[in-house]
Amino acid sequence: MIVHTGPGKAESTAALGTAFRAVGQGLRVLMVQFIKGSWHYGELDAAKMLGDDRFQILPKGRGFVKVGVESPTRRASAWCGLPGISPAQR
Repeated sequence: MIVHTGPGKAESTAALGTAFRAVGQGLRVLMVQFIKGSWHYGELDAAKMLGDDRFQILPKGRGFVKVGVESPTRRASAWCGLPGISPAQR
């Protein structure tokens, strides 16, 4: 498991680069994103092209957050997303 965190610049890019390298080496990848929200974005399309059996992105969370502003609701939302990962995805 690799966790990318930061102030909102390039965490997804770093995670995607690592994921693509892993898929290229024959590994299966599950990428869990906690802050993107529920709308559709290009990373999902790219992951689909590789096949769900090789690379999946599991969007979790409730949208973007403001730097320095954290609420107990958002923190709880992130932790609640973890049980949604099936044993096959672990």
